[in-house]
Amino acid sequence: MYIIVRGAIGAFVVTLILGVSIILAIETPKATIVDRHVENIPVFVARHQKMGSCGLRPVRISDQGKDFIRQHEGLRLDQYYDRIGYAIGYGMHTWQGLPVTLTHPSSVTAADIEEEFATQLAVYAQIVTRSVCMPLTVPMFDALVSVAWNTGRVNASIVQKADLGHPVDVADFLVTATTHGQQNPVLADRRLREYIMFTGDYDRAMDQQMPAGQLLQHFGN
Repeated sequence: MYIIVRGAIGAFVVTLILGVSIILAIETPKATIVDRHVENIPVFVARHQKMGSCGLRPVRISDQGKDFIRQHEGLRLDQYYDRIGYAIGYGMHTWQGLPVTLTHPSSVTAADIEEEFATQLAVYAQIVTRSVCMPLTVPMFDALVSVAWNTGRVNASIVQKADLGHPVDVADFLVTATTHGQQNPVLADRRLREYIMFTGDYDRAMDQQMPAGQLLQHFGN
């Protein structure tokens, strides 16, 4: 059985989205950076061995999923500094296995970025594959890879519900819409769009012209 996707939202979500809709218009994509700590994959392997065979799911993110991440991260060919450290490309803090610094890599092209992007996406796809044992559709998988790319993991709320076959809703995605314990409006917008992608609606998820209030209305339909 595939994970059931539920569109109902609690009152706190309504307050969150309406309260940040104006702020979203002026925030930059790079504000979506959160502390990224890649999960310990062997832990998931051991858990799945206890559960038995996991359901079918993609092994790599789709082109639409890649475009979603590109859209939210933005492309930089030169090093820049965020709260975590130096990054390059699509918010990548490592390059060919080494931390990004002011001098590493020395110079890159857009083609170089795409090659490294594909290499690193494979790692985050593996995190999703070994985190969630229930069957996943392509949109579900893409959404969770985007979450993992941004946060380094699939948060426990989604994993636990998915493996129990319980509905995964937007509130589960919004768990990681915070920085330093405070709600981040740009992260909230990204989590909402990832949830919409999770439901299978790529077009709406990537429609940057749609304000948060209309995204909220989508969930109520």
